[in-house]
Amino acid sequence: MSLDEPHQNGHFYSGVAENLGSWCLITHEDVNPAIKTLSAAFLVIDLPLSAIADTLFIPVDLVVDPEYPRSSVEHLCAVHVARVN
Repeated sequence: MSLDEPHQNGHFYSGVAENLGSWCLITHEDVNPAIKTLSAAFLVIDLPLSAIADTLFIPVDLVVDPEYPRSSVEHLCAVHVARVN
């Protein structure tokens, strides 16, 4: 995430949500096939690690009040596609 995008602190499983947003890079027709392949490999590695880390950080998310509302998967998808185009 860049500094001008809302951070997901205080929301449960925000790393998994971010990974679901990156799924759009794999399924979007305008994305380069090389980027799709790299994104798929990254997702296979990062999704389980994000799930583990997000589970460990549940106590933190219980204490932190979110500064921003949770981003939708559609918004995260648009952010990821905009980064590569």
